[in-house]
Amino acid sequence: MATYQNDIRRPAARSGAEAPPQRSAPGAAAPAPAPAPETGYRTTAAVHHLLDALADPTRREVLAALRGGPASVGELADRLPVSRPAVSQHLRVLRESGLVDFETAGTRNVYRLDPAGLRPLRAWLDEFGSTARDDLAAYAAARAQEGASP
Repeated sequence: MATYQNDIRRPAARSGAEAPPQRSAPGAAAPAPAPAPETGYRTTAAVHHLLDALADPTRREVLAALRGGPASVGELADRLPVSRPAVSQHLRVLRESGLVDFETAGTRNVYRLDPAGLRPLRAWLDEFGSTARDDLAAYAAARAQEGASP
């Protein structure tokens, strides 16, 4: 029969194992979060926000339409199979994530891509690429050493 520690119904720690987290007293400061595993990868809030923004196919279509140059909400709605209000909502999400910017031209807003908005995502993805390159170089060195062995 399992023994439980505290009232949170987690199995009690066994020798050599980590103890389960303890509940803090009401009003006490929250404990510091556990450190992230030493993988070298950090997914920041900015990256999560960008991935959420890019997850929607319509928003990706809006970005693709803006690759051709700046456009107003009406111009984008004419190119896409969604209404003007829907385009406005998608542009709001893209603007909040830093992927698009706008200028007011008379009575309308003209939207354009902001390439700097992708920097956090590129940096995060580059971490994976550099690790893969390092792994490949280590593999190639090991294979070369195996071939050089008598």
